[in-house]
Amino acid sequence: MKIDKEYPATHSMSTAWYVADEDGNVGIIDYNENGPVPWGIEQTCIENLVFGHEEGDSPSSYLPIDLNEKQICELIENPRSPIDEKEWYFDTIVQIDLAQEKDFIALAKNPDAKLRQCLSKKYGLYIIDCYKSFVGKRDYTYSRPLKNSSLRKMIDAKMIIKVYSQKDFYISDKWENDHPVYEYDFDKAPFYIYAQPYWNKLLAERINIPENPVKIDQLPVALRKRVHRVPFKFNTCEHFQIAEYATCSCTHNDNDTIVDGCRYSLLPKTSGGEAYFLVDLHEINFFPYCSEKNKYHCEYCTNNCTQCYEHVFTDRPTVMIIVSPYSKFDYGDMETSDIIIKNSIMLPFLPMIPRPFGIWPLIEDAKKVIKTNELETLYLRNSHYIEDMLRRYNPQVVIADAKALKALEKKYSLKNNAIDVCGIKYPFFRKADIKSNRAEIERLASLPYQGKEFPRMISIEEMQEITKKNND
Repeated sequence: MKIDKEYPATHSMSTAWYVADEDGNVGIIDYNENGPVPWGIEQTCIENLVFGHEEGDSPSSYLPIDLNEKQICELIENPRSPIDEKEWYFDTIVQIDLAQEKDFIALAKNPDAKLRQCLSKKYGLYIIDCYKSFVGKRDYTYSRPLKNSSLRKMIDAKMIIKVYSQKDFYISDKWENDHPVYEYDFDKAPFYIYAQPYWNKLLAERINIPENPVKIDQLPVALRKRVHRVPFKFNTCEHFQIAEYATCSCTHNDNDTIVDGCRYSLLPKTSGGEAYFLVDLHEINFFPYCSEKNKYHCEYCTNNCTQCYEHVFTDRPTVMIIVSPYSKFDYGDMETSDIIIKNSIMLPFLPMIPRPFGIWPLIEDAKKVIKTNELETLYLRNSHYIEDMLRRYNPQVVIADAKALKALEKKYSLKNNAIDVCGIKYPFFRKADIKSNRAEIERLASLPYQGKEFPRMISIEEMQEITKKNND
């Protein structure tokens, strides 16, 4: 078991996400740098989840949780006067004078202020973002807002009675006496909290049982769709394996095994013992497809070629989004309940860009050497890769961005919202047309998966048989 660990000083390596049990209680799992994480989870921390979360990367798309007063009180601390506040960061919890609530809300709608969330109408608790009240001449402590700023007007008019801190939920673990020991500062929270230890041979461990648990119906519908469900009760489950209930990514291990283009990691099971869990649906070796391998005298794929971005959001993709190798990934897609994204696999029309150089080639480096029209020429020589991927996943609908469309049009017929690939017609839409055709694309995305089936869990005995058969 790996026990060497570097201990981060901040949340920089944290990842946290929601789960819900069979009674509708909401939990949060905190992942500490190593271990299984459900697909489509963005890097964040517990503090960013306890009051709600974003839907995409738009600042105006915050989804608040409808917390009651007892739950709110368990998440805030250290009340103080606004005059004593030294660090007005992006999001600040304030209690206002209810007699001036109307004026407060009007000021919070100004360009230099933002009302993020109402925590409690009864107690006048709000979260505001007044970062722009310091733009230009703010000092490093963020303690003195600009003279005519909205925040200064709120303070001078005594609209803000108190300022609160949000509790810190930083969790660390260390190895003592053959088991992990957790250290954290919070005393209580309205969520069941599980910590996934750094050592991924161990199960996530429950470290908080709430007195006033948040229920799933307190979450807005869009946020509710992103909650992973587990078929047991949190109050009776001290440890569990999230990979049994949600397809997860996982850091590479020495015992990882590739089966049929999928990567499996050996992880502990909730009930004891271990099994191989699907952690990457698309670990396809491009070498057999590469048209340039003989030109560059390659015997296998190396780091000399540029690895292009791809992303799998589900192990049952009904949507294939084909993009240019140079297309940028929208990280807002990592935090969305969008039906189309959540049911998709996103692939570049060329997964590797050949480059005969002895340095690690980044996409930005490749752009300087190989132009888009040259990528299209390479695609035509390697198009059997995308053709095989279409057969592998057999999507209900295909979507292409503008640059990928230019390459596809050079080989395939596109008519009446359909693309004909090797005699098989797939419903087809341009990425730019998703908005105007959303209802139809969502309908197609919601249809059953019809591609090749891949087991989510393989027992050790089954994996031994598969390995032996492959070696023979």
